[in-house]
Amino acid sequence: MPDGGKGKTLVIGGDGRSYARETVLIFKIGAAAGVRKFIVGQDSILFTPAALAVIRKYKTDGGILLTASHNPGGPNADFGIKFNTSNGGSTPESVTNKIFVITKTLKATRCSTLVLFLDNTKIGIFKYGPVEVEIIDSVKDYVELMETIFDFPLISEFVACTLEFTTLFDCMHGVTGPYGCTIVDYGGGNPDPNLTDPNLTYAHDLVAAVEAKQIAFGAASDNDGDRNMIYGASAFVTPSDSVAVIADWADSIPYFRKGGIHDVARSMPTSKASDAIGKAHGWPYRLEESFSTGSDHVREKDGVWAIVAWLNILAAANKGSSRLVTIKGLPIAHYKYDHNFSSRYDYEELLASSDFKGSKHSSKGQTFEVSDTYNFTYMGPIDHSVSKNQGHVILFSDGLRVVYRLSGTGNHGATVRKYIEKNSKNESEYGNSVADGLQPLIDVAN
Repeated sequence: MPDGGKGKTLVIGGDGRSYARETVLIFKIGAAAGVRKFIVGQDSILFTPAALAVIRKYKTDGGILLTASHNPGGPNADFGIKFNTSNGGSTPESVTNKIFVITKTLKATRCSTLVLFLDNTKIGIFKYGPVEVEIIDSVKDYVELMETIFDFPLISEFVACTLEFTTLFDCMHGVTGPYGCTIVDYGGGNPDPNLTDPNLTYAHDLVAAVEAKQIAFGAASDNDGDRNMIYGASAFVTPSDSVAVIADWADSIPYFRKGGIHDVARSMPTSKASDAIGKAHGWPYRLEESFSTGSDHVREKDGVWAIVAWLNILAAANKGSSRLVTIKGLPIAHYKYDHNFSSRYDYEELLASSDFKGSKHSSKGQTFEVSDTYNFTYMGPIDHSVSKNQGHVILFSDGLRVVYRLSGTGNHGATVRKYIEKNSKNESEYGNSVADGLQPLIDVAN
């Protein structure tokens, strides 16, 4: 915190891979810095969006999240620390840069002896001299927030009365099991530090179960719950289509029906599928990240929120319908605007290459000419912050694009992600798979 910890209130949470020892150390350092109160999830567990909801509900000064999903460190690459500010949003780069400068000269830290032991399994308020520690139910506040956003009576009626609409939620051995348990059946287990994005590779158990049992609605979330995947029998919803469909059906969700939508967000390399929705509805767009979806209810991505949003939308789409509207049908209906074929590939220890402008590349009888290349810089629309080197973009003369972007959220060192996108207004292509729609460009990009 820029102005120090004296008199402040902090939320402490995590994704289940870090327990009491690390929490108590934060208490000792925070108490020595003058922090007045800590609000902690029971068993030190608060998945990332739930922690952000608690920050906003109790108007705290920020929160410290113990999650290996962000630049994992520790002896087994299963421990990381993330700080969120008082509005629930991520720490701006201007602050993290200052923190980095401090780390280069930091010689020692002060620890208070007031907090020597904490039983974080018991809900209640505990006093340690002037320091107060409140252990709260890890799930309650988040679920109450979701009840103000979605039409749960509509969802419940649809699921209960539609026998062919079967569901399966896989928390991928992550922290969202207790949260998802209140909504749909889930596959759980102990936290696994080696699982990252809930995609077709890492969520293969969910995909296999959905196909084997022909489940109508399957969903997965990652370790700390901020990412999600939607998958039904023979139907995978790409992250970009997911954002676009949720935006197009926003009026079916009470939160947006009441407050409206002010803009639509996507990351720079993510498919432009949501741009057409924003243009049709008169919304501007900002930037977010792939395999991640969320809204301003916590100012960050929220995988569980996205899953419930899909349930809400499907319940609304099926109201009065004589035939079951599935997750496969909603994206196809969205293609009334156009269809963006997009795919992402992750590479480790790969270096970017030089300028390709004007070069031509051919595959399967098609020739692609590079019209422009540039390194993307993000300008924050709210705080006017500047984040440089956010991705190397290669544009082709027919509107195709390839983006290479360095990511720090993988589990095995630095990861380079490659995004490939093609916009099509040819309706005869809309039923094609992503692989078929992109294959010539995939060959060129490789």
